[in-house]
Amino acid sequence: MKKIKWIALMLVVLLSFGSGVASAESVYSMTWNNNPNPATYTGNQWSGTAGGWFWDLGTEGLFQFSRLTDSVTYRLATEVSHEGNVTTIKMRDDAKYSDGEPITAKDIWGFYQLHRETVTNYLKEIRIVDDYTLEFEFLDPAPFEDMRIWLISTSRQAGCPYHIYGKWIDRAAELWEMAPDAEPGVVTPYGKDMTGEEISQMWTENWNEMAQFVPEGKIMVSSGPYVQSALSESELIMVKNPNYWNADNVKFDKIISKVVTPEQGIAMLKSAQTDCYPGSLPIDVAESVLAANDDIVFYPTVDPACHGLYFNFKSENAPMHDKTFRKAINYLIDKTPCREVGNYYGQEFRYSCTGIPPMFLEKYVSQEVLDKMEIYDYNPQKAEEMLLEAGYTKQNGKWHDPEGKQITIKIGVNGSWQPAAVVGNVNAIVGEQLNAFGIDTEVLVTEGTIYPTKVKEGEFDMTFDWIDVAWSFAYPLFPLRDLYISDYARNNMQLDVDEDTNNPIYEGLTDFNGDPIDPVQVLLDMPSMESEEERLAWAEKLVWVANEECFGINLYQNCTGIWENRAHTQGLPYEDQIDANNQFMPVPDIDDPELEKIAALNWGFAGYNKLFFLEPTESNK
Repeated sequence: MKKIKWIALMLVVLLSFGSGVASAESVYSMTWNNNPNPATYTGNQWSGTAGGWFWDLGTEGLFQFSRLTDSVTYRLATEVSHEGNVTTIKMRDDAKYSDGEPITAKDIWGFYQLHRETVTNYLKEIRIVDDYTLEFEFLDPAPFEDMRIWLISTSRQAGCPYHIYGKWIDRAAELWEMAPDAEPGVVTPYGKDMTGEEISQMWTENWNEMAQFVPEGKIMVSSGPYVQSALSESELIMVKNPNYWNADNVKFDKIISKVVTPEQGIAMLKSAQTDCYPGSLPIDVAESVLAANDDIVFYPTVDPACHGLYFNFKSENAPMHDKTFRKAINYLIDKTPCREVGNYYGQEFRYSCTGIPPMFLEKYVSQEVLDKMEIYDYNPQKAEEMLLEAGYTKQNGKWHDPEGKQITIKIGVNGSWQPAAVVGNVNAIVGEQLNAFGIDTEVLVTEGTIYPTKVKEGEFDMTFDWIDVAWSFAYPLFPLRDLYISDYARNNMQLDVDEDTNNPIYEGLTDFNGDPIDPVQVLLDMPSMESEEERLAWAEKLVWVANEECFGINLYQNCTGIWENRAHTQGLPYEDQIDANNQFMPVPDIDDPELEKIAALNWGFAGYNKLFFLEPTESNK
């Protein structure tokens, strides 16, 4: 029987070569929910219907940044220089779109005319020098040089095919010219005011007209390594873009993205019907997956983002305005059971919140300052002593504030946060601990569409959310800005806002030297500070203030991960360590030489980069 099968196989091989039939395509398959809706997809990347992998694998910009490692890879850019407020970027001259048209400086310029990316808040204008050279002129005072590239690389800057969308790009450029200058101190793209009714209406009309355009065949023109092939309700297929400038270094001929439920994805993982599955799984499920298939490897990956609780400073039920009370709550919460339920692989920290992911503290904060930071280890007795000393009382087993009012707490939880059941259980543990201490606490899991409004309106006394997060770069300026200035934190903490600048107001804060400090002004000034030493000195103060003021409770750092199928893929990190008895890879620290590759395995970190080091196995060619 085996001999017959072997002969049949040889006949197939010989016939394939003899008839000139091409060998099988190498395929990389993954389970994800990041596909366009086939019912609304038009092929226009600006229509709002062409996201997902059509965007992620079909577009390429000047740079590619890697979340977690803060590295920047040159893509369309080849050379960068700085002179005063002007940053000049030269582009490769051999890049083409999937339709064969060259990718030029005008396409990148066009993107920034249409899109109000963060970097445009720092720009005066972008100029086309020649077909492959751009000048980015920054407003005065200009950001320090590294930050300029960071800002450009974190914007999508994928290029907007001018040969297709030129008339709408030109109209957008006209409107920027027409717009009056913004008021001093107001941060807007190109320093312009687009809020006027007439110009705002013209902008909307231009955008809507462009968004309704349907390209021929509903095909999105790609600048990246892959181009669309097929789309169904359950599957998206992309094939290698033959015109891509770096096509020789993209090893997989086809990418298949399948839309599945978590249960379906886990089943496919066990049977190796997929080559990639995103995220971590409960430890018992993870172990069952690895036991089911020797080819599956799990790479847990530290996520520069934490889960925790913010305090509503304007709470009417609890004295959240009182720093002593907030500190007591930090000492009161035992984080270990929260972490074990919320993210088994996560990491607990001994701080309240720090503004930046605590994993980066030793990188950016000196030991001298770390030694000054208060440690909030689990200590209910200390919490009780602090409250009693501050005038709080316990009557009939219930805590009352110094005015004699009984303290109650409502914890808000977004019921649409996946997995909502896990998030609810984490907060149930927090609620149980507060109730046991004598503070009546209710956990309110709220439907996701109305949850943000309820947070903004201050309906909760504490809110469960992301805290100490580096959504882009971990360099302190970026996460600290998210904590102190963003609407996100402002709404959770219910901060007052300056009507002229729309920035939150902090009053009475001092640094570890006892000097007054305004976090907003520091962060607005930091981009133009020329000295790295000065920038980090201010960052240290803001980290200390966040921990001292106890804006929230960092329960644990998230740990995500990625699952890979080595039956179809080679070139994986730690490859020499993988065998049937060792499929659960270690969580890398920030000094691990394999961290760059592990981060790249995660599509949300820098998954684009995996295309240039992963290769198909011999059985997948």
